Amino acid sequence: MSEVASKQNVDQVEIQVAHVTAPDPVDILQRLSSHVRSLRIIQLPLRSSFRTNDFFFGMHNHKWATVFVDMLVSKLSNLHIDNTRYSGYLDHDCVKTIKQRLPRLGKELWFVASCSVLTHVVPKYKIEDHLVQIDCPNEKIGFDHESHSLCNFQKLVIKLVSFPA
Repeated sequence: MSEVASKQNVDQVEIQVAHVTAPDPVDILQRLSSHVRSLRIIQLPLRSSFRTNDFFFGMHNHKWATVFVDMLVSKLSNLHIDNTRYSGYLDHDCVKTIKQRLPRLGKELWFVASCSVLTHVVPKYKIEDHLVQIDCPNEKIGFDHESHSLCNFQKLVIKLVSFPA
């Protein structure tokens, strides 16, 4: 996939994925992020008997914060993760890490990810030469398949804009 994006000079990619069977899903994302500027990943639901809240891109209970930040270090500057079915894939520590590390990348970027845990959100602040804007659009209700109950999920939106020189 990354080779096609590179050869065809593709700027934006949208992936809709249910289950990834590749031996190293993280490597796929990292290689793709080095060839495109904008990537949207939509996690589709798996079979109905699948019971977990922490699934994304073929992996369970993975700490995605470092992967997402590393993806945005390269050519990628717009990353949108839509995973409302398994919104526990980003835990509190991952959200905290993302909020701390993205402003330190030194570039303008846009990061959006569905998640089920957002606490103490400061909507706008300055760090280094960037304005950090964190939005939590309207809270939505989803279904937690592990507990078979309704749960809230939100989107973490981080926009980094450089100050004019």
